[in-house]
Amino acid sequence: MSKQALLTQAIQNYQFDDMQAALDELSVEDKTLLIGVLGEFSSGKSSLINAMLGQATLLAFEKPTTAAIVEIAPQNNITSNATFIRQPDGQLTAISPNEFDEFVLKGEKNLVGVLNVPSSKILVEGYRIVDTPGIVSLEDTHEDITFGYLPFLDGAIVCQDINKGGLTQSLKDFLSKPDVRPFL
Repeated sequence: MSKQALLTQAIQNYQFDDMQAALDELSVEDKTLLIGVLGEFSSGKSSLINAMLGQATLLAFEKPTTAAIVEIAPQNNITSNATFIRQPDGQLTAISPNEFDEFVLKGEKNLVGVLNVPSSKILVEGYRIVDTPGIVSLEDTHEDITFGYLPFLDGAIVCQDINKGGLTQSLKDFLSKPDVRPFL
């Protein structure tokens, strides 16, 4: 009997319902890897994700666009995109694509946009790509939102505008912060 099965049996025998809910949540979380896409504003983060999706799903402009954390969640059992807002308690609320775009442009610190997409050869269920607001943005809250989400990431892709040459000093400074390094 696996450790998880043993723990589940003990939880059921002693009626620890709260622990069962926590165990169920851990079981799901452990199977999903969160890969953040980080970089300065307008460095191509959303454009890279759109290329991975094979469609222009996320807004991408030459000015700061993404103001919210957006998780792109590939699903095996769907055939079209679905858009949601995740509340701090984990509850998902379905919203229209237009409402989703508005949320992404405005952002809210404690809410996360969730875009469920059909799985593909590049994006498969079990991985989530996370679009983040730009660091060193014209909006101070953008970096705060990104920095606050780093502990949830399992890995990161760092985007750099090719026209700027190597890593900019501001990106080097961000990546050198003591709280950032363990997550890269």
